[in-house]
Amino acid sequence: MKLGYFVSHGSPTILVENVKWKSTLSSIGKEIKKEVNPDVVVVSSPHFFTFSDVHYVEVSEKLECIQDYYGFPDELYKF
Repeated sequence: MKLGYFVSHGSPTILVENVKWKSTLSSIGKEIKKEVNPDVVVVSSPHFFTFSDVHYVEVSEKLECIQDYYGFPDELYKF
C-alpha cells in the first residue's frame, strides 16, 4: 500500500502572513521528506481546472494559477 496525505493549505494569506500554521505546514513537509522521502508528489487544486471531459496532468516548471479570489492583500495577486 502507498502512503497518502491530505494537507489543506488554508487561506492564501499564509503566503504573506507570519502565522503558526505556516511553520506547522513547513514542519509537515520536512517530516514527510525525512520519514518517507517520496519519489513523487501529487498536488490537487481546484485552481487548475478545465471545462473539458479530458483530464490533464500539469508538469510545467512554473504553473499558472487562476486568480479566482478577491479582497486579499495586493501582494497575493503577484503569485
